[in-house]
Amino acid sequence: MKVVTSAQMRAMDAKAISDYKIPGLILMENAGKEAFEILEDYFEDDLEMFKILVVCGKGNIGGDGFVLARHLYNNGYDIDVFIMDTPGSYSGDAKTNLNILRNLKCPVKCIRNLTTEKLLNEFKGYTLIIDAVFGTGFKGAPRGLYSDVIDIINDRNAVVVSLDIPSGLNPDTGLAEGSVVHANLTITMGLPKIGMMIYPGHGYCGDIIMADISMPPELLYDRGIFTEVIEETHLPLLTRKPDTHKGCYGRILIIGTSPGLTGAGYFAGQAALKTGAGMITLAVPKSINPILEAKLTEVMTLPVNDKDGHFSLESLDEILLFSEKSDVVVIGPGIGRHPETITFVKEFIKVCSKPLIIDADGLFAVQGSLDLIKDYSAPVILTPHFAEFSRLLGEEIENIKHEKVKKAVTFAVKNNCLLVLKGAETLIATEKGELFINLTGNPGMATGGMGDVLSGFIASLIGQDVDINTAAITAAYLMGLAGDQLLGEVGYAGINPSEIIETLPFLIRDYLEEHEEEE
Repeated sequence: MKVVTSAQMRAMDAKAISDYKIPGLILMENAGKEAFEILEDYFEDDLEMFKILVVCGKGNIGGDGFVLARHLYNNGYDIDVFIMDTPGSYSGDAKTNLNILRNLKCPVKCIRNLTTEKLLNEFKGYTLIIDAVFGTGFKGAPRGLYSDVIDIINDRNAVVVSLDIPSGLNPDTGLAEGSVVHANLTITMGLPKIGMMIYPGHGYCGDIIMADISMPPELLYDRGIFTEVIEETHLPLLTRKPDTHKGCYGRILIIGTSPGLTGAGYFAGQAALKTGAGMITLAVPKSINPILEAKLTEVMTLPVNDKDGHFSLESLDEILLFSEKSDVVVIGPGIGRHPETITFVKEFIKVCSKPLIIDADGLFAVQGSLDLIKDYSAPVILTPHFAEFSRLLGEEIENIKHEKVKKAVTFAVKNNCLLVLKGAETLIATEKGELFINLTGNPGMATGGMGDVLSGFIASLIGQDVDINTAAITAAYLMGLAGDQLLGEVGYAGINPSEIIETLPFLIRDYLEEHEEEE
């Protein structure tokens, strides 16, 4: 599903009007009528039980609200309309639709000069409030009457539906710079806006339904739109031919573990194993190899020379030699921050020529040395969470979160890598400037070891000849889906890396069976 910035959506609207000669009045009519039909489908027979209020601002979003109100009124629903300013202040297509509404004798009331006390009284009794106050053109913090109205909408014991975007929400960053409507349902026009599909903005939207406003398909699927929300359609079919062997499904090398962090390498290896990789080897410091030998049976270990249980330059030649017969390498899970380990990681990256996934303390090792990534001779994937990304950029976490989409894309392009930025939503940015947003998953997955599972899963898919972008997209989506499935079974506290690993094969199987039946 394509996702747009506010500027891209405005450009699409303008192009529809100028190039395709679709009057703005038609687009507004389509938006309001489609919203009406969505409400009827969404609430079914319950819609007639509501006392409905439509609150309309002065822009085109207010015009959409007027069209919706007209269809509700004409179909016999119990409806009132509040306008944020005097009727004479409205203009263009919004004014046309306001005048139609008034000619129909639909109850319309201006609330511009009401005190807060009177506003509170006016909003009483409504059980469904339609928010058409601000559209995607608004940025900043609502003030005065607008802030008061948004706060009152949120305080009412009513179902709230926002048109296009919850009023007050930044459509590009997803930030709330002041009061923002908390919607139960958002009916967005044309395509979703980026700020609705990333946190915290996503949390204000409730359910999201797209309204088809008859925008020309050439505009909706413009190749200049580089942002998408990940859906099942992005996933590959991991089929197998009968005449194959373990070497056909990837030779995975994972370099990790150190004293106290053996679980990280274990999780990465098990994740690769349970998602279909053919041969997995975990390179470990020789002195802690017995621990991993006891934990692992199907995953092989490669014990190498170490220094006090840590990777060092003494480990380098042996691991490089082994990497030459590997299809993909993961470096970092549990590898630690010993000074000699940091040197080892850098020297390994300088010489290795295989597709490379850098995770955990592998990322710690390359901070300040990003030319190693930029100049790497094969595809490279970085999988930081925000603290790790903060160190890579040398910026405060909060500054990054305010512009995380821009920061992620810029980093990936600048450093010629695939960036998998882990968070409430996972952002996958490519070296070409594309962005994929993953919204599966839940807070129960906020526990140590999940990143190691993700790295092992991505490596497994690459080993099975899935391209790196699709591998990262698939792993993020299915891991989140596994977490969502477990949430219903064991609750937040019961979700852990081992449970995720055990759930993944069944999700892959179910997806494959579903699509084989379709064929």
